[in-house]
Amino acid sequence: MITSETLSALDREDSLGSFREQFELPEGVIYLDGNSLGPLPRRTLTRLIDVTREEWGQSLLWDLAHSAGAMPVDLNGAHADFAVGCGYKYLNGGPGAPAFLFVAARHQDAAHQPLSGWMGHAAPFDFEQCYRPAEGITRHLAGTPAILALVALEEGVDRYLEADAEDLRRKPILMTECFAALVAQECGDHGPTLASPADAGNRGSQVCFRHEEGYAIIQALIARGVVGDFRTPDILRFGLAPLYLRYQDLWSAVTHLRHVMDKREWDNPDFRIKAAVT
Repeated sequence: MITSETLSALDREDSLGSFREQFELPEGVIYLDGNSLGPLPRRTLTRLIDVTREEWGQSLLWDLAHSAGAMPVDLNGAHADFAVGCGYKYLNGGPGAPAFLFVAARHQDAAHQPLSGWMGHAAPFDFEQCYRPAEGITRHLAGTPAILALVALEEGVDRYLEADAEDLRRKPILMTECFAALVAQECGDHGPTLASPADAGNRGSQVCFRHEEGYAIIQALIARGVVGDFRTPDILRFGLAPLYLRYQDLWSAVTHLRHVMDKREWDNPDFRIKAAVT
């Protein structure tokens, strides 16, 4: 008879047991899939960065467009070199909000800014004939910033900073779980299939579905006041901003989606006309 104690004894005698400490193991998860989706060695990220630099001689640039404001990102902890992102998504800056740039401190005095501008000059009011970059991160400024857009972004970021960081991560996980479950429950017989990772912890603050009529469906939803995105070739994309969306909003959105599907509202020639922005 095999007991828990039997297996504990085997663990103590396991000559490979020490390797466990070298892997990133999420708490409460037991991988029995041959590691096709399982944990990676702790040194994997560092090694990937090292190989990239050795083989291509380039630094790593992180794209935070769908991460900033949606999930924790430790750029310094990950030894990131550079990162870019936008302010109009989960940082709540609104349409036209400024983008942002991260430059690791070790690169700030050496990195070249190809868009040299007045605000990045070491002495902008000296009106020198040649461009002389400022020290540190300031050299990466270009022209005069859009003040009103910055004000709007500042308000959005301030609201974000007032919230608890754990809540900001916990709510999107639960909201995407609820939304995916509701779509399957209410509209599953109409064919939408989940395109995002099944594990909500791996999908940030958005959830995507596939459907052959994806573009027309999104247009029909927009006509009903439910604003989503379409991405080629067949992706319906829904971003769930945690600061202002209610769980009840998810129910309302899926109710509209069900009506669009039940009544074939998407089957309207106007909803098939592709716009420049989808």
